[in-house]
Amino acid sequence: MLSVSITGADAVEADLAALPERVRMALQRELTALSAELASRVRDKLSGEVLAVRSGLLRDSVVQETGESGSNVYGRVAVEGVPYAAIHEFGGHTPAHAIAARKVRALHFVAGGKEVFSRRVQHPGSRMPERSYLRATLAAMEAEIAARLQAAVAEAL
Repeated sequence: MLSVSITGADAVEADLAALPERVRMALQRELTALSAELASRVRDKLSGEVLAVRSGLLRDSVVQETGESGSNVYGRVAVEGVPYAAIHEFGGHTPAHAIAARKVRALHFVAGGKEVFSRRVQHPGSRMPERSYLRATLAAMEAEIAARLQAAVAEAL
């Protein structure tokens, strides 16, 4: 009669059961680091690389988060709370609109070489070119992100 005994089968089974958790944790760690780097590079683009800084509101509105949804992990970088963020990212046009002095008595500008003061002017609208800062940064990091996530999975295995 032939008898086979496997030593350590329980340990192998436990290791295999823990594998999805190890992979999830490794991906979460790497996504946290990658999201922070991506957000930092987006802020760099908004610090004069793509757009000139006026108030810093757009740059300061860049947020990053990582999390889990069921068995999935994710990293997210976005701009929140700035109404003009999308027109800079995608381009577009502004409609004709009135501009009125609100905090001062009159608007002041130079037109035709002459100084002009006015309580209200009619802006003719404008075409805004695309100045991508989110999508361009993600595209520039795409290969690095894929490589680092693959390395994290390989290390966890």
